[in-house]
Amino acid sequence: MTTLACNAVFLSDLHLGACWSDTNALLAVLQQLRPRRLYLVGDVVDFALLRQFPQWPAAGTAVLRALLELGQAGSELIWLPGNHDDCLRHLGRLRLGSLDLCEQVVHTTVNGRRYLVLHGDQCDGVVTRYPGLAWLGGLLHDRAYRLLRWLQPRLSARRRTPSLVSRVKSWVKQGCLGISAYREALLLRARQAGADGVICGHVHSPSHDVFDGGMEYLNCGDWVENCTLVIETMDGRLELLRWDEAAGLQPLATAAPQPVAELALAVE
Repeated sequence: MTTLACNAVFLSDLHLGACWSDTNALLAVLQQLRPRRLYLVGDVVDFALLRQFPQWPAAGTAVLRALLELGQAGSELIWLPGNHDDCLRHLGRLRLGSLDLCEQVVHTTVNGRRYLVLHGDQCDGVVTRYPGLAWLGGLLHDRAYRLLRWLQPRLSARRRTPSLVSRVKSWVKQGCLGISAYREALLLRARQAGADGVICGHVHSPSHDVFDGGMEYLNCGDWVENCTLVIETMDGRLELLRWDEAAGLQPLATAAPQPVAELALAVE
């Protein structure tokens, strides 16, 4: 099997424990990766859902074991909790062998560019101001997915079930996050940290945007619908990749960074 050596890998929104987590794709990707550092950018384990449905799948254990094996093989693991695994935030900064648990961190590429890495819910107005609404949205998402899974064989809509639910969830999130100015808030936070950009997750929408002044916004996407990740190559380039069952890891079709001038004023 071909392995991909890289300086860093950024994975977010695995949602282990949820029935919609694509653990098969995750395991296939983890077998190919050989990073010096592996950043788990939040919502790795869906503790929020497990509180409601305490059923842990064997596939979730397999993914956690694969992550720990990477640590044993020499990769440094950094876990940055999100709103679905926020119970880990109460532990504060913690080091356990090759695993480092922290709220946020600044990653420096081999080219010297600095990126603030965090889940991103810290800049989501819905999560920070209306946690009850965010919890209700997650619960409705789970109920809708389970219903559509039941309907799937009856509607002969194979592989359409997660797409429909994810689109609905994406529409709701995009509408709410447009109000809370998610990207601009994250870029401002990155600039305040003296960074050249931000790498985050949370919204299940993979993207790579370049703003006036060189600030970069990278969203890792998720392992529910998109199966995407960000890597830093050995020469320091950041790339947004998608896992395809037939072709393996491929550059995301829309991953070419596009200059976005109209949002630049928000971080001046």
